[in-house]
Amino acid sequence: PIVLEHSYRFQTDELRLLEEGLFRNHRLKYNKAPEHVHLYASPNKYGEAEFAARSIRRLVREKGYRYRDIAVIVRSENDYRGIADTLLQSYGIPCFMDVQEPVDHKPLMCFVLAGIETVVSGFSTDALFRCLKTGLAGIATEEISLLENYAFLWGINGKRWRSPFTMNPDGFTEGLSDEQRGRLERLNQLRKRIVCPLEKLEEQAKDGTGLSISRAVFQFLEDMKAASHLTEAAR
Repeated sequence: PIVLEHSYRFQTDELRLLEEGLFRNHRLKYNKAPEHVHLYASPNKYGEAEFAARSIRRLVREKGYRYRDIAVIVRSENDYRGIADTLLQSYGIPCFMDVQEPVDHKPLMCFVLAGIETVVSGFSTDALFRCLKTGLAGIATEEISLLENYAFLWGINGKRWRSPFTMNPDGFTEGLSDEQRGRLERLNQLRKRIVCPLEKLEEQAKDGTGLSISRAVFQFLEDMKAASHLTEAAR
């Protein structure tokens, strides 16, 4: 193995020494006047963020730096969220905050997990609508509302999603008018658009192996055109 006896991460001796001695119990001496390390005392976090924003703008305007060359590191991201990013934006500085967020809260993961839960649960209505409400199924909000109202009205759940709807969209009324038949037909078209890809997912993943489940999920995303819906939502 190659053993690195010195840190090659930093371009200056000051930063290298700071990294080596920051959490040590004994003091490391630097015998020169530091040129690349500066201390700034602020009464609060807003002052700290503003100092960072001013420094970044000065480096870009006067020293030829690019924004992508600069990183702002804080000890606790939660303490500075809403402060640092807001001040940077007020100075016209583009920034990206690298913060940890639960991946299962993201639309794509919610879509996949809810789709799998729908299949595993035998077409639970709650799971199915969680899948639809991510916006990645290609079903408009108004169409989701129509389906949800019908499902609530007639208690649609489980295997009833697999069979055509036959009950009146307006509830307990005699017969079906032409307008009601049209709405019922539209509801059945929506039902098929949702259920068919989910049944395909169920069939392809029934082996229960990691490979079959992965392929089934990928095909489900392709069938639902999730990538194009995700791109559209990001605009």
